[in-house]
Amino acid sequence: MDRDMEAIRMNNNIEMNEEVKRKIDTFTSKKRREVMEALYPNHRIPHGELAKAIDSPAASLSNILLNFENFEYALIDSVSEGKRRYYYLTKLGREYVESCRRLEKSGEKGKIIRDALQMIQKAKESLNEFQALEDEWEIGLEDALIARIECRRVSENESQKAVDEFIKYAECALVTDYDNQIVNVLRLLQDNSILQIRFSRFIEKFDWFRPVLEVWENGIDALQMYELLNAAVSGSKDKGRSYAEMPEWDEEYNRLTEGIRYVAERADRTDTSMLYECFNRYLAGNQILSGFLAREVFTQYGEKKSYNYEGNVE
Repeated sequence: MDRDMEAIRMNNNIEMNEEVKRKIDTFTSKKRREVMEALYPNHRIPHGELAKAIDSPAASLSNILLNFENFEYALIDSVSEGKRRYYYLTKLGREYVESCRRLEKSGEKGKIIRDALQMIQKAKESLNEFQALEDEWEIGLEDALIARIECRRVSENESQKAVDEFIKYAECALVTDYDNQIVNVLRLLQDNSILQIRFSRFIEKFDWFRPVLEVWENGIDALQMYELLNAAVSGSKDKGRSYAEMPEWDEEYNRLTEGIRYVAERADRTDTSMLYECFNRYLAGNQILSGFLAREVFTQYGEKKSYNYEGNVE
């Protein structure tokens, strides 16, 4: 993807005007925009990490990058360092992302509410599906929520899949618009106070992980996120904070650490699939982050007998 110096010089002189933005708008699909968001503003990410950041197979990313290379404007460039090639946004690429963000911010509140309400509707549909599958659905849902709160394995059948879908969509609504949607989420179970209490307990656990999902949705550098999660698993608090690059993340980092320890203490740490299953339910179905955490907990503590809340292994 390295371009000759004359092409780069010409690209750097292009002004972001309505005509240029219109052409780039036509070019940028959802995945292409995700690539640009992952690289914004000055991230340099190798091919494999970039593929993970946009939840795409490496081969698919290669095709996406080829499309960028063939586009008339240079939005992404790359540089080789040793055996690895790092991708980054050009000046024009950064200006385009910034222009999109400004436009979205002006209508952000309405968009967020619409997206969150769509997730609430999907959660409601999944709950209705569970009710249709279970004769005594209220008892069944309470048992299902307790099993997930206690990080126990559940049977793989249609009714339990419906519970997982219900939880996932409710979490997605809270990640998108927590303050405004928490009431709507709990209202789905308004006719049963016991179920509301159970689900509130689950949401309290989910809230440990919510900040991670929020920054992931905002396009945080994947490598930066993995370092943060690794630090939280190992208890290297100072290292974790430095990778978060946000001084206000002190409280969020502590909550994340508590959440990881909660799952590690209760789930079978010798079984990566069980760890993955538990983390996946607290991470709104994010397979990448759930898989990474499952592997890290298994690697560091899988063969140990005890994992206490001070971050020590006994």
